[in-house]
Amino acid sequence: MSVSIRVTRRSQHRTSAWSGGETTELAIFPRDSQYAARDFEWRVSSATVTSETSEFTRLPGYSRLLLLLAGELRLQSADHHEMLLHPGEQCSFQGDTPMTSYGLATDFNLMLGPGWGGNLTHVVLAPGERHAWHPADTTQHALVYCRQGQVSIAPAHGPTHNLDTGDLMWATSDARRLGSFDIVSESNSQSKEGWRSARVHVHHHRNAPATAPHRRCSHRDKQRMVVCPRSSQLPWSGTHYHIPVGKGIEAPHIQVGKGGR
Repeated sequence: MSVSIRVTRRSQHRTSAWSGGETTELAIFPRDSQYAARDFEWRVSSATVTSETSEFTRLPGYSRLLLLLAGELRLQSADHHEMLLHPGEQCSFQGDTPMTSYGLATDFNLMLGPGWGGNLTHVVLAPGERHAWHPADTTQHALVYCRQGQVSIAPAHGPTHNLDTGDLMWATSDARRLGSFDIVSESNSQSKEGWRSARVHVHHHRNAPATAPHRRCSHRDKQRMVVCPRSSQLPWSGTHYHIPVGKGIEAPHIQVGKGGR
C-alpha cells in the first residue's frame, strides 16, 4: 500500500479578500488547478464573514457542504427559502443555487465536482489525549487541519508528522486504502482546551446509487438545500454523505484562490 503524505505549514497558506470578508484555501485538487478557472475537482476552504449581508459565489456543476464554526448565519435562497445555522450545524446545496447569508460568522466549506463525495469531521482532544483515526477504504484523500494546539500524527506505515496551529496534513492513496493514523494531542500545548481540528475525507464515486438513505433531517428538495444538526446522511443528487459533528468546534483558516467564498 502506497500512501503519499504532504504537510503544509501555516505560512504557506494564502488568504485573500472577498466581498464579505476573508477566505483561505486549504486544499484544491488537482493541485495545479485554479479556483478562478473553475478547473478543480474538489476544494476545501474557510471563510470569515465580516459583512452582515453577503452572497455566495455561484459554482455551477459543483456541490457544497457548509459547516458553521462560529457565529450564526441565516441563509436565504433566491426563492426565499431560509435556514438558520448555529455552530456545529451543517447544510448542503448545489453550487448554482443563488444564496445570500445574513450574520457574522466563520464557516468551513467542501466543494465537490461531479463524481466526488466527501465528509467533514471536527475533533477536539484534551492535552495528552490519543485518538485512532481509520479513514474508510473508499477514501482517496484525507486531510487534517490543526485549528488549535499541537498534535502528532503517526500513520500505520511511515514517519510521524507534527502539526502546529494552522498546519495541514494531506494523505493520498490511489489504491483507496489509507490505513490508520494515531493522533496524539501534545500535553505541553499552551492551550488548556487541547487540540481542535477539521478533518476531510474525499472519495470518487464509481457507481453512485440512484437514491440515498437518510435519517431525520429537515430538508427541502425544491431548492436543493439540506440542514442537518448532528450525525446524519444527506440525500443529494444520487449520492450521500455522512457528516459526524464533534463538540467545541472552531474554524480552520485556509487559503483561497482569487476572492471567492
